[in-house]
Amino acid sequence: MNGERLKAFTALLVTGLYQLISYFIAAVTFPVWLLRDGRSGGGTAQRYGRVPSQIQQKTDLAGCIWMHAASVGEVGVLARVLTHLAGQTPELPVVVTTMTSTGRDRARQLLSGQADHCYLPLDAPALVNRTVRGLHPQVLIIAETELWPNLISRVARYGAPIVMVNARLSARTHRRYRRVGAGMKRILNNISVICVKSEADRERFVALGADPGRVRVTGDLKYEPLSGVVDTPLEDRRDRLGLPAGRPVFTAGSTRQGEEAFVLEAFEEAVRHVDDLLLVLAPRYPRRADEVFELVTERGLRCLKRTTWLEETSGDEGDEMDIPGNGIEVLLLDTLGELERFYAAADVAFVGGSLVPAGGRRRAQPAGTRCLWCPGPLRTAYGGNRGRRPPPARGCRGSAGRGWPKPG
Repeated sequence: MNGERLKAFTALLVTGLYQLISYFIAAVTFPVWLLRDGRSGGGTAQRYGRVPSQIQQKTDLAGCIWMHAASVGEVGVLARVLTHLAGQTPELPVVVTTMTSTGRDRARQLLSGQADHCYLPLDAPALVNRTVRGLHPQVLIIAETELWPNLISRVARYGAPIVMVNARLSARTHRRYRRVGAGMKRILNNISVICVKSEADRERFVALGADPGRVRVTGDLKYEPLSGVVDTPLEDRRDRLGLPAGRPVFTAGSTRQGEEAFVLEAFEEAVRHVDDLLLVLAPRYPRRADEVFELVTERGLRCLKRTTWLEETSGDEGDEMDIPGNGIEVLLLDTLGELERFYAAADVAFVGGSLVPAGGRRRAQPAGTRCLWCPGPLRTAYGGNRGRRPPPARGCRGSAGRGWPKPG
C-alpha cells in the first residue's frame, strides 16, 4: 500500500470512527440535555435535528442564511457580519444557531428582529441532515473556529457555500489537528472561504491542508464597533442604560477572582481626585455576583446589582430608587451581554484577567468602543496578541472638564 492510499485509508478509518462515536455520544447524553435544557427554557429536540415550525415555515419558501456561533462572544462577531449583510438579501431569513443557552439569550438580545434562533444539532450525520433539510441553507457562516466535520460535510454536500469568519488557530490547536492528517484537509477543503485574524493563523490553516487561495487575513472583527453602540452620542448610550449623563464612569470588566480587591482599591484612590465617580464592576462569571457584592459592601461602598435595579425599575417610569446618580458608588453588572454597552458608556475601562494569571480576556470590547482602556501587567493573557504591546486606545474621552487627567 503506497503513501497516498495509506493516507486515504487512514482518513476513511478516522471518519468512520468519528461517526460511530458521534452517534454514541448523542445517545448517552440525551438525558443530560433533557435536564440541562429543561432548566433553561427547552430546546433538546433542536439538538437532535428538529427545526422549530415557525422557522421552517420561513425557510421552506426560499431557504435561509445560516449563521453559527458557539456562545456569547461569537454571537457578537455575527452581529457585526449581519450589519454588513443587512439589505443585501432581504428575501432570505437569517437563522442563528448556538450551542449554549447563554449564546441563545445573547442572540435574542442582540439580533432580535433580525434573526431567528435554534440550537445547533449534535454532530451526528442523521441529526445534521435533519437540520439541513429543515433550514435549506443558501450559505453557512461560522464564527471563529467551529470545525464540526459532519456539519461542514453535510452542508457542502447540500450545495451551500461555507464561510468561516474571525477564524483563529492557535499553535496548540494546530498541533492537535495535525494528528488527523488527511481527514482535516478534507474538512477544510469543503469550506469556500476562511477569513482569519492574522497571518500566523493563515499559515497554520494552509499547513493543515486548506487551499491558500481560500484563506484570507481580515483581522479581528471583535475590534469593529458594534452597530448601535458607538455610532450614537455618549449621552444617548448612557440614557439607554439608565446612567447619568454627566457622571464620570469607570468600567472594570471580565474581572477574575482576586482582581476585584485591586480594582476597588484603585477606585477608592480615584474618588479622591474625581468627584462622583461611578464604578461599574462586571465579574467574568455572573455566578460570582454574591461573592463580589459582599466584598464591595465590606469596604463600606454603596453597591447595587444590575439585576436588582432592572427588577425594581421595570414598569415604574420615573421611579427614583437608589440608582447610579442617587447615592450608589458601585454598580455590579451581574447580567450577560451588556458589558460592551457599559464599556461604550464609560470614560475609562479596565480589562480583567490581567492582574492574576487566569487566562485573561481579550481587549477587543473596550478597544472597539473607543474608550480609554487599560490592562494590568499580565499582557500575555490577551490571546492572539501574546508578546505584543496592546494598541493605544482610540477616541479617548477622558477630559479635564470632567475631572479626568488628559491622556498622554
